[in-house]
Amino acid sequence: MSDYRPRIRYAALKLRCKCDPDFAADEITTLRQQLEHYQTRLTALEKDNLHQRERRNAARDCIEKLSQELKAEREESERRLAANRYLSDLFEQSDQARKQANQRLEELVTMAMSVRKDLLLRAQPDSAGTLVVDISAGIWDELNRVLGITTNRREGKSSTCTYPDCRCPFDKGQDDPCLKNLPLKPQVVR
Repeated sequence: MSDYRPRIRYAALKLRCKCDPDFAADEITTLRQQLEHYQTRLTALEKDNLHQRERRNAARDCIEKLSQELKAEREESERRLAANRYLSDLFEQSDQARKQANQRLEELVTMAMSVRKDLLLRAQPDSAGTLVVDISAGIWDELNRVLGITTNRREGKSSTCTYPDCRCPFDKGQDDPCLKNLPLKPQVVR
């Protein structure tokens, strides 16, 4: 059922205004004041609505800016993770290369010690009774080849020799003879 009260009130008001002109003027003034009040309120609500819309737009812009910053931070984080992975792989490769270099160095030292032993074994006494290495045997060239590869290593081990002022890298202890005390007599090939 519809409510007829507003219609009845409007009809009664209309009838009263026809009968009483002062009441009509008061009613019109009251209605105008109410209309001004509602217009003022409507203007305030529109301003408030505009202010809220501006705040929503500012919040939307802020959210968009933060989203872009978050995206940039994620990209930067991914780039740093990739760089960390690359550095980790690089450190792993350098560690493997260092291990291989140490292994190769040990092989070269073993080879040099072997060549040294061969030199000492092939040394023969000359007419004066001193031990002389025969260069034509090819061992000396092999020793030079091995020492040429590890030149820096030879300088680094100079303090290990038991003989004074010797830079020989082949010292194995006090009982082991040093190449410095082994006279070498180069043969001239003609």
